[in-house]
Amino acid sequence: MFISKFLLKLIPKRWAVQLLSAVGMNSYFKSFQSIAIQDGVSKGLFSPGLNCYACPLAQFSCPIGTVQHFLTVGEPPLYPLGAIGLAGVATGRIICGWTCPFGFIQDLLHKIPFPLKLSLPKAASYLRYVFLAVTVFILPIWLHETWFCKLCPAGALEGGIPFAIFDPDIRSLIGTLFWFKMGILAVFIIGSIIFSRPFCRIMCPLGTMLGFFNPVSVVKINFYEDRCAFCDVCADACPVELVPYREFNSDRCIRCFQCVKACPLGALEVKMNFKYENLPLQEGAAA
Repeated sequence: MFISKFLLKLIPKRWAVQLLSAVGMNSYFKSFQSIAIQDGVSKGLFSPGLNCYACPLAQFSCPIGTVQHFLTVGEPPLYPLGAIGLAGVATGRIICGWTCPFGFIQDLLHKIPFPLKLSLPKAASYLRYVFLAVTVFILPIWLHETWFCKLCPAGALEGGIPFAIFDPDIRSLIGTLFWFKMGILAVFIIGSIIFSRPFCRIMCPLGTMLGFFNPVSVVKINFYEDRCAFCDVCADACPVELVPYREFNSDRCIRCFQCVKACPLGALEVKMNFKYENLPLQEGAAA
């Protein structure tokens, strides 16, 4: 109950947590003197979100980039996978909803007034598994290159653009791959204005991996059917278009807890569970 009340107070200020997280992960301000990648002790740690290693301001490593690096050199990525697993077991996808810088950017873009706001079909979310399997595991093992990094729009924004602007040596090497990556970034920038969090829902491998742990994480959402009026207020509040009373343990849930805040009857609660504890939705109850 304490966890639930604490987060309910914090949810309206989620944007402030996201902002502080983005600034904290990208606080190597010495790069303003001479643009370069920070290579200090902190780069041995992982950012709590998708944040490019090559960003001149980045203090930490990208967990997905590190997984690929280990695979390209023929070593098992036990350290990064273990860190992702620990984060997932503890909180599920709470990183996606609260600390990921690229998730925050998408949230801000979606607030831009635009006459066309659309929903993503649920089937589009299955593309995440393709990107995870093919670009994070199969291609790095096969071709010995970090293929997801070549396509990642977060990397294009945080690493590619700053070096292209400020480093003449890098600028002279710009070719087809750079512009292809810029095209992917442009698609997701425009897409984030029209759709809510399209990158998280279609492409992000970190969120996909963390989502596997949503049903078993210590911090999770509990649903109480006897309190629910099935009014869909929670569904209207969900940024990834779930129906929370049906999908409170879905791997697509980014654990932003907007549904918990929106529910007027307390049918959804954030709890710290060390065992599975839910009152299941009966078949046909919402019909």
